[in-house]
Amino acid sequence: LFVALALLACNSALALALPKYQGRIVDRVVRKERGAFRNAVVQYLYLMIAQGLCQAAYQAAFSVVSRNILFGVRTTLFKSVIRQDTAFFDGTTSGHLTSRLTNDAQVMMAPIQASLASLLSNSIMLIGGVTMCFATSYELSMLAFVVVGPIMYLWDLYGNWSKSLSRRVLAAWAEANAVATEALHHIRTVKAFVTEDTETKKYDEACGEALRLGIRDALGFGLTSALTGYLDLGTGVLILWEGGRIVLRGDGSLTIGELVTFQLYWTTMNAAYQALQGLVTSFTRSAAAAEKVFSLI
Repeated sequence: LFVALALLACNSALALALPKYQGRIVDRVVRKERGAFRNAVVQYLYLMIAQGLCQAAYQAAFSVVSRNILFGVRTTLFKSVIRQDTAFFDGTTSGHLTSRLTNDAQVMMAPIQASLASLLSNSIMLIGGVTMCFATSYELSMLAFVVVGPIMYLWDLYGNWSKSLSRRVLAAWAEANAVATEALHHIRTVKAFVTEDTETKKYDEACGEALRLGIRDALGFGLTSALTGYLDLGTGVLILWEGGRIVLRGDGSLTIGELVTFQLYWTTMNAAYQALQGLVTSFTRSAAAAEKVFSLI
């Protein structure tokens, strides 16, 4: 884990250095400094190669870590279930238990398994991006960060709403698993009393409820993404407008290369924030599954 964290920090530091060198390249072109331009391009190339190597190494390391975590959760959960007394199994169907071992455990661990490295990497990129934005241009930074508050508020509203829906979706899937497991386990009884249509109807109703809730969640996610997306686009226009005015003043407070650098840092920071927001939403959904899983441990 420590090796993975070290590689992650190295990769993030190199990624934060790239926009600075891109701005330098633009300034060298504007000033027609051929020698300095070639040196800047070569340095930029070396940084990209180093970053690619670090990225491949830390992703492999975090993949191993996440698989070990998933293994530990599954084995611990099964040990806890199998050691319960008989009365516990009398009050719980095998379908609900297998749902905890499969669906709930997988939903709970999916964000960690798929996004552990992404969470740490984007956190570093977000903090580093904010720092470099202010270091490049304080005036543009104050203008750009006006929209951060509304965006955070909108995603917080959606996250809380999505969590409540996720609980109901998992409950619906658990009910569907229970119906299917019991029907298949007692298939001779189902055939003897000709209740195939009844069992199918129960299963369809449970799956249909999960589908309806999932559609509502998808619509809410789309609406939130649209609103925050328009705020991001408007901020990008403001940055280019105000940054262009500062450059055209000609007082040397901001060069063309620095404007490009700021735009790249803002894009990097915004991408990291969006990725983190998606992870937070995913973690929020998995929290509902975690509550069910840890109730058995």
